[in-house]
Amino acid sequence: MGPHIEALSELYDVVLVCDGVPSEVETLLSEHVSFVACPIQRNISFWRDFKCVLWLHRFLRAGEFAAVHTLMPKSGLLGMLAARLAGTKHRFHSFTGQVWATRTGVMRQVLKAMDKLLSSCASRLLTDSTSQLDFLVKQGIVSRGRIEVLADGSICGVDIRKFSRSNDARRKVRAELGIEENDIVFLFVGRLTVEKGINELLKAFSGVASRFDRAHLIIVGPSEADFQQALEEGRRLTGGRIHRIGFTPHPQEYMSAADVFCLPSYREGFGTVIIEAAAAGLPTIASRIYGITDAVEDGKTGILHQAKDVHEMEMLMNRLAQDAPLRTALGEAAHQRAVTLFSKERVVQALLDFYKKEGVGGGTAKAVAENLT
Repeated sequence: MGPHIEALSELYDVVLVCDGVPSEVETLLSEHVSFVACPIQRNISFWRDFKCVLWLHRFLRAGEFAAVHTLMPKSGLLGMLAARLAGTKHRFHSFTGQVWATRTGVMRQVLKAMDKLLSSCASRLLTDSTSQLDFLVKQGIVSRGRIEVLADGSICGVDIRKFSRSNDARRKVRAELGIEENDIVFLFVGRLTVEKGINELLKAFSGVASRFDRAHLIIVGPSEADFQQALEEGRRLTGGRIHRIGFTPHPQEYMSAADVFCLPSYREGFGTVIIEAAAAGLPTIASRIYGITDAVEDGKTGILHQAKDVHEMEMLMNRLAQDAPLRTALGEAAHQRAVTLFSKERVVQALLDFYKKEGVGGGTAKAVAENLT
């Protein structure tokens, strides 16, 4: 949300309300951007959540905020409840994916009910993809007239200059990992969770590596589940051609080093990392699910497969591994689409236009609260 916050601060005083400490968002703080810590936690705890709503209610009433804008399911629910109780006129929430989309049973119904309550407390709703909007309407979470997509989707777009392909970064990363220039590199960037399809990706790549002895897989991102055994088995089966990189502040370097991006998620709100990879000229192999179908034009900027289908994923990886002209054509189309539709500047301007349309007047508003966790 950094680009949005910087742009909003030129018109409003912005207060970031989230769990954490100021040092975690210090690059965003300025004369018109301040930070207030609030103990919003992801896990459900009715007593802690109740106290958090009361705290937010008192804080918002005292601040007389012109608008409250929330993100994420938990902070969205607590923030919208508090803003509604405090009488804040403009109450915006941005949906970025539904936790309950892949759940079943009672928990699915509970989480859906929470999103319905959140929606009823908001004055306007945003979502980062058209397919997600359709899903929310179909599931009865919100009526179509109360929700919209900014520009063509994504939360904040992509910094085209930052993610443009760098030949220097490509040589550097490949040299560090012992990968030759003519080797084929598949890349995953994101949180390592079961729902990101990591297990399926490892299995699919093992099949690819058995056919192409110059194929490599780089996995970048922090682990939120224990994949160590699966990674070790994958390395054994592929002769060490699976490379594990933890969190990095420079994902663009690994995108420059890669040839194909992979995102086999079970659920995504949009898949911003796909358009970041596209800015680097990478085609994407990804799951055919809502959100991702907005980020990838199937057959034009990448290729989609059924979620959790290891065999189909492996077939598509094999296809792009051996077809350099197709990789190039898909990658060039992906880059052009990212530049045209999803630039950071275009999406940020769309949010500013949204605030103007909703009547959150610049200069006259006391402050805007951004409730993030």
